[in-house]
Amino acid sequence: MHQAARNTEAARSAFEKSVSLNPSAWAYRNLSVLSKDEKAKGYMKKAVELNPILAIALEYSRLLLQDEEYKELVAFVDACTADVQNNWRMQVMKAQATIHLEDFDTALSILKSDLTVCDMREGEVLLSDLWIQLHKKMLIRKEGAEDNAELEKRVLKEFPLPKNLDFRMST
Repeated sequence: MHQAARNTEAARSAFEKSVSLNPSAWAYRNLSVLSKDEKAKGYMKKAVELNPILAIALEYSRLLLQDEEYKELVAFVDACTADVQNNWRMQVMKAQATIHLEDFDTALSILKSDLTVCDMREGEVLLSDLWIQLHKKMLIRKEGAEDNAELEKRVLKEFPLPKNLDFRMST
């Protein structure tokens, strides 16, 4: 109730009391949401350890990605249960991390897999942008190409975007 009323300090106090009495994933998750510092990730990690369901795992993965903790993200996804691990958004975050780690084969295998995209919005460009980013980075590493608009055009010509990854409204 405190959180809904935007009474942040009272909400924080209530969640802290809750975890002191009986640690719960949802109280830790809510403490994470209220935190704007390094504590946020720690709270979310406790939440996912207590209840590794998809919703909490996705939030924790987003925090790891945001904080550029790519190795930790890959290890976390790989340690999740199969149903969480195989969620398309979890797989895409793993692909994003592996691109940053220059593990292009893993990223490519994820993007070429049969991702079951069940909640993508028309016009969302996450997958198309990731495809382009992956191929640009591959060409930069392989050829020392310069990252510019010409490289993006080249990528789209040489590595056409698969239809199952294209939710753009225009090309």
